[in-house]
Order: sequence, then C-alpha cells, then structure tokens
Amino acid sequence: MNIDDPCGSLWIYSPTATALKSTIVPYSSQIEYDPKDAWSIFADDESGNWMTTNTPNASASLTFTNVRAVAIHSPLILGHSTYALELDDQLITRAGGGVFNASIWWWISDSLLFFKDGLDPGQQHTIRLLNTQEGSGVDLTVRSFEVWQVEGTSP
Repeated sequence: MNIDDPCGSLWIYSPTATALKSTIVPYSSQIEYDPKDAWSIFADDESGNWMTTNTPNASASLTFTNVRAVAIHSPLILGHSTYALELDDQLITRAGGGVFNASIWWWISDSLLFFKDGLDPGQQHTIRLLNTQEGSGVDLTVRSFEVWQVEGTSP
C-alpha cells in the first residue's frame, strides 16, 4: 500500500452517515503493546496520558471489525522517532520513498500520524505502529487510536 502523505485521503462523515467515531485511549486493553515492558505511561497535565517507548522495534497494534476507517494520533516533538505502519500485515510506504517521522522542531500535542478510510467493515483488520529509530532517548508515543464503526456495532 502506498500513500502520498501520512494522512492518506482525509474525509469526514456527514451527519447522515451510518458510522460512529470511537476513540481508544492508549492504556486501553484493546491495544496490544509488544513487548509490554518496553512501553510506559507518559503523563501530561494539559493533554492527558499517553503510552511511550524508546525501544527499537517496539510496536502498538489494534485489531478491529465493523470499522470503515482508522486513525492513529500522537504528539510530535523534536527527539521523537521515525516509525513504520502496517495495515493487515501490509507495510504502508510513502510515495517517493522516505520514512514516517514524528520529530519536528516544535511541540504539537495531538497530531494525526495515519488515517485510512474505505476499510471493509465485514473483515477483521489490524493496524500496527512500529518504532524504527535506533538509540536511546528517541521516543514513539501513542495518544489514541480512532475507529469509525458501522452504526449499531462495536469495534
């Protein structure tokens, strides 16, 4: 799967659409952290609690059904990691190559790392976020996963 930017084709459901957005907080048991001991809670008084790691190849994944779209949010700040994304065991790459990077010169407490719409709600899907940066002090942080589920179902 190849996308032009980390956000894909962003769209918003109209009020008449038959989908509901659910936010899955980072310390939810629905999110699988691997290895578990590589992740810790980062508490921020202004923005809430997140899960963070500086362990290379540590990952956070969410498996879901009855969902039309999925998003991952994270803070961006200098010293944050490069990362990889997989959807249904397929590596997501950037058009023209390059890596996804959560490091910027200023602080953004809630940024969209990834968005994908057009998922088949009748299938089970798994999204995986992977820390690809080597070295200590380079963090990858999960603020939330969001899913847009088919009305009357649960993710």
